[in-house]
Amino acid sequence: MEDELEIGRLVHSTPALHARHLEKQLAWRAFLEPEVARRIEHQDGVPRDTAHRRAAAAVVACALSCLDAASAAWITEGGSVPIEALYDEAVEAVRS
Repeated sequence: MEDELEIGRLVHSTPALHARHLEKQLAWRAFLEPEVARRIEHQDGVPRDTAHRRAAAAVVACALSCLDAASAAWITEGGSVPIEALYDEAVEAVRS
């Protein structure tokens, strides 16, 4: 776990590494958004449209932002709280 913390600290404190991390997240968004839009369409039975794509973009962006918040808290707290719990906490904050 100490190695993961050190890598996290390094990525968050080095501008070039942090920028690359954000670039990767943009790629994840491009990959995930169409699948989330498909699942939204499947749930409500309404053909996919611009609203589905907007909703998918919001869901994916929120999930990745919650992951960033959880990661930052995990690093700040020295790994003392499981990252899964921190992610759940972030998602709950968005839902409330």
